[in-house]
Amino acid sequence: MSTWLSYKDGEVESFHPAFEECAFEVLDELGLSDDLEWSHHLRTAGVSTIPDYVLREKKSGKWLLAFEIKRTPDAVLSTRFQLQAKGYAETNQDLFVVNKPKFFILSNLELTLLFALNRENAPTGCLLRNGVY
Repeated sequence: MSTWLSYKDGEVESFHPAFEECAFEVLDELGLSDDLEWSHHLRTAGVSTIPDYVLREKKSGKWLLAFEIKRTPDAVLSTRFQLQAKGYAETNQDLFVVNKPKFFILSNLELTLLFALNRENAPTGCLLRNGVY
């Protein structure tokens, strides 16, 4: 298990490995690692923005969610970073599973917010609470 993370630790050097340790283990424990995979800094053709992680189907490569990691709770609550996370889902809409919500997450591994694209709404209009906007 990872050691305690500090808000001063680097996102890529510390927070990403801590996330990976848990995320891959969860897929294994749920018996989903044959069907789903986490991709780190997945680059897509013609798109310059790169999400920290994408959960996607192994066979189709279709996205289920984009996951953006920050260091502090304030960063997770920041409109700027919520717009950044939303941008990953918006820019890559065609890569998501068809006719399913296009989820995006912003987390510092302490505070996690789940969103789904909701037409042209700002992130506050995409935030899910108890499964609804």
